[in-house]
Amino acid sequence: MKQFKLFIILAVLVLAAALVSAQDFDFTSEEVDIDILPGQTALYNVTIFNYQDAADRFQLTGDVSTVLMWDVSTDTPIIEVAAGGSKEVVLELKPHLDVGLGPKQVILKLKSLNTEEIYRAGLPVYIGEGARFGTYVPNVDLSIDIDREIDPREKFGVNVCLKNKNLLNIKTLQVVLDGEIFAKGYETPLGPLESKCQEILFTLDENEPPAQHTVTAMATYQNETLATVVKNYEVAGYSTISEKSETATSLFLYTETITLFNDGNKEETQLVKREMPGFKRLFARSSPSYKVLRQDGISYVSWSITLGPNETEQIVFVRDYRWPLGVLVIIILAVILYFVFRSPMVLYKDAFVVGKEAEGVSDMKVKILVKNRTRSAVKNLRIIDKVPSIAEVVEKEHLGTMRPSKVIRHGKKGTIIKWDIEGFEPFEERILSYKIKSSLKIIGGIELPPAKARFDTKQGRERITASNHVEISGKAFGELLAAKKRKDTDEGINL
Repeated sequence: MKQFKLFIILAVLVLAAALVSAQDFDFTSEEVDIDILPGQTALYNVTIFNYQDAADRFQLTGDVSTVLMWDVSTDTPIIEVAAGGSKEVVLELKPHLDVGLGPKQVILKLKSLNTEEIYRAGLPVYIGEGARFGTYVPNVDLSIDIDREIDPREKFGVNVCLKNKNLLNIKTLQVVLDGEIFAKGYETPLGPLESKCQEILFTLDENEPPAQHTVTAMATYQNETLATVVKNYEVAGYSTISEKSETATSLFLYTETITLFNDGNKEETQLVKREMPGFKRLFARSSPSYKVLRQDGISYVSWSITLGPNETEQIVFVRDYRWPLGVLVIIILAVILYFVFRSPMVLYKDAFVVGKEAEGVSDMKVKILVKNRTRSAVKNLRIIDKVPSIAEVVEKEHLGTMRPSKVIRHGKKGTIIKWDIEGFEPFEERILSYKIKSSLKIIGGIELPPAKARFDTKQGRERITASNHVEISGKAFGELLAAKKRKDTDEGINL
């Protein structure tokens, strides 16, 4: 009677364990004929439950340790179960000849063909007369609990629960956890009908990249696997890009060094921007090169920086106002040097046609404008002009102007005309003029060399200033003569 009560308790525990599901599906069994003799077949009515939101297909077979000793078959090889539904099949278990007599535990494996997940559970079979009241077969229920998402920066735990489903006293049960990136094994006793849970803590490398993983828990007794559970989990991705800025200032040069660091386990892109109007960008440069960004009517220089885990990058942003300042200084110096070193005397030379015959030009009048453009008087001023050998100076034509000091004729080199002026007052202007007459008729044109002025500076040094060239083409002679006639008619004078 005592053994019969123990059997009842064991049967109740086995049935209760079968109703517990650690997965999205499981199965329960109804014993039809489990007390058999060697060579006979045990029968069960097995009900498969699908807790998923979608239909699934299942196979009910023996575990690795089972198929070596038992023939396992169902009346439906592929069992289709609707979402949230159940399906009943007939299960047959036939022992091989070397299985032996006594109570046996047959580990079955229910596999989802859609998700590849597996649920394992054991069924009792008694071989031989009175086997039900003999030795107990190890039967342990195993379940684990782990967070779906794990932050690698923090410790996390895997909760392992064990339950002895019969009166066998298991002195040493091996439990192994393999999470692909973490693992641990330990031993624990499990008394008759005892249940226990233990949390195993783990720490990951905080730079572990985000990914999907599985953790497998296995309970083993005397080299026989009693239960296996597989759970999915995910290493969470995170990124924290820190930004540090340092500014160095020198003479009209501003350098900002921006340092970015990704203190995370996944790649991240950071947008760095600085407000910068368009005209200021003329003086800005950076490494790497910046791009112009406009937001809400405001212009920015920006950089889009992508950093992997634990990567660092620097942006060097320079605002250089030295070169425009240098250009301004050069311009100012050039202006100052121009006014310092420019000649105080200005000479401008011009020529007019005053006589023209059918064969060509014969007479021209030359005028030289002399001007002192400074506030200082000029001493010992000498104006020198040269007339080509093709023409000669008409000395009588100097009415209203200063007469030359010297007129030196040379047969081949031409005529040299010189004016000597002892003092020339500040801002004083004079016009020197003379008339030349060509010994030949000029048909094509003529070029008159520049006039020169020699004078003494305050320091007693001699300086020279030259006027412009005067060139009159053959086409221009007619225009100049017509203009001269109109001018004579309008003014009634002859310069």
